[in-house]
Amino acid sequence: MDSVVTGDKKKSGIIRKYGLNMSRQAFREKAQDIGFVKSTAETIRNRWKSFMRGPFVIKIQGHHIKSLIMSREMSHGRKRSIF
Repeated sequence: MDSVVTGDKKKSGIIRKYGLNMSRQAFREKAQDIGFVKSTAETIRNRWKSFMRGPFVIKIQGHHIKSLIMSREMSHGRKRSIF
């Protein structure tokens, strides 16, 4: 893990999570291009509320993926398939 994607020689302040291996400054500059979006507490609450309401589809790089939803039936031990 000695190599850094951005070419920075410094080893401090490196973001290694998710295999990024780039400096914090480079991450701040490229975060939007990579697809990271800064979320506020309100945005997270709204996403959680919609998650708990029912099935939804996540779109990742042009592919739709159905998400598994927690429901009362599932939390009480009865399994339900959404596919």
